[in-house]
Amino acid sequence: MYKVILKAPVLSRSGYGEHSRFVLRSLMRREDIFDIYVMNINWGATGIVPEDTEERRWIDFLIHKTIHAVQQNNTQFDISLQVTIPNEWEKIAPINIGYTAGIETTKVAPHWIEKSRLMDKIIVVS
Repeated sequence: MYKVILKAPVLSRSGYGEHSRFVLRSLMRREDIFDIYVMNINWGATGIVPEDTEERRWIDFLIHKTIHAVQQNNTQFDISLQVTIPNEWEKIAPINIGYTAGIETTKVAPHWIEKSRLMDKIIVVS
């Protein structure tokens, strides 16, 4: 079983939040091979998903599971999936996947290129 950490604005009411929950649902379909952890990050001044649903309770459980594992310092993640802008990417597992909306331009900031080198794979959605 692979320990996967999803670093993303999972509770955000934003496009990145929607993408984060999509990724999380996809991982959930394969809980037979993925032990899922969630590091929720803030995303701008967006609101959070307030509904008391089964999915929200599951997300809260994963966030608390992650906090506990990190505090106990006994978890080495196998894969990180980071749904955010490239300058927030970091190497936190042997395999790191960056997932971003990117930008529509002819040039990107040099810092983004540097950070992209930390990723083993990059997924860009539009």
